[in-house]
Order: sequence, then structure tokens, then C-alpha cells
Amino acid sequence: MDASAPLPEASEAASATGPVRGLFAALLEALHTRLELAEVELEIHLRALLRSLIWAVSAVACALLGLAFGGYLGARALRTRSGALEGSFEQLAEDERRARGDP
Repeated sequence: MDASAPLPEASEAASATGPVRGLFAALLEALHTRLELAEVELEIHLRALLRSLIWAVSAVACALLGLAFGGYLGARALRTRSGALEGSFEQLAEDERRARGDP
């Protein structure tokens, strides 16, 4: 017999581990692909979340600017307008003056 020839039991064990190694390699490759897909999906969702947060902050900023501008216009309108009862006070003063007999 040739000393370099593998024993029948050893070649049978090696041939049985070959498919197991291939199956394990395919399983690892599939797992790697799934992890890459999960990474891409996570990145997509994070970008959508970031975009939504930017829009929300922009909306709040616009609302605050609108309130500030409206408060400014309201305050300016109240300062420049005469009092709501100004005409009534003038008429009351006129009536008092007439009641005392002043011309």
C-alpha cells in the first residue's frame, strides 16, 4: 500500500465536512447580507427622522416669528389708536361744562 494515500475513514470524514463548511459559509454570507440590508434600512429611517425634525423646528420657528410679528402689530395698533371711550369722555366733559352753565 502507498503511505501517501488517505485512509478510507479519513477521506469519508473530510468529504462529510466539506458540505458542512460550505453550508456554514453560505449561512455567514447570508447573515452578512442581511446585516448590510438592515444598515441601509436604518440609515433611511434616520434620514427621514432627521428631515422630520428639521421641518418641525422650522415650523416652530415660523410660528414664533408669526406670534412675535402679530404681537408687534397689535401693540403698535393699540398705541396709535385713541382710547375706545375717548369720545364718551369728551361728551361727558361737554355735558358737565353745560350743566355748570359755562358756554
